[in-house]
Amino acid sequence: MLRYDFEKRNGKPLYEYLYECLKKDILSGRLPVKTKLPSKRELARNNSVSVKTVMNAYDQLLVEGYIIEDDYDCEFRYGSRMIPTLQSTDKNHRIIYMNTFSKTLAPAIRISYMVLPEKLMQRYLDRATFYSNTASSCEQYALANFIRQGYFERQISRLKKHYHERGELLLGIIQNAEKMPVKKITGDDSGTHLLVYLDTELPDTVLK
Repeated sequence: MLRYDFEKRNGKPLYEYLYECLKKDILSGRLPVKTKLPSKRELARNNSVSVKTVMNAYDQLLVEGYIIEDDYDCEFRYGSRMIPTLQSTDKNHRIIYMNTFSKTLAPAIRISYMVLPEKLMQRYLDRATFYSNTASSCEQYALANFIRQGYFERQISRLKKHYHERGELLLGIIQNAEKMPVKKITGDDSGTHLLVYLDTELPDTVLK
């Protein structure tokens, strides 16, 4: 979990201080090469800043390289609109966007996708198209038709309702658990998981 002390920013804008902290961690090795950066909503939540602040910090990093945006389970937001992807706001064409249908349809079809900046597309066509695609062509065509006819959007609406109801049920069970010293619960506004903070001095090894 990446958390930073914003009391030390000495008057700098929040996004600039966050950008400097991220860059320092990358250069120092705290964030090793190929390490996945947190999602914008996760980093915002962990540091009590806005998603816009994180987006601006990531935009600043983009000037110095490419960012791979893995937007896993981004479709599931409850009570608010979806947060725009970094790729949709990228004016410098430095974001490689990736996502999967594992959560929204079924893991068994094993279909993911990638959106490349135009400047990388030709390099991909020249160097990577020889890799064998393990996803069934029949399933790819069926999925494309499923999306084109609007069924995928309806599927998302059904799943959001289902996961929200399940999440509310789980939240109520945790909050009413007498033997669980719950201090704070976050993450219930999006995704398919919760983060529960416990008010205890027991180490993680014992809690597990």
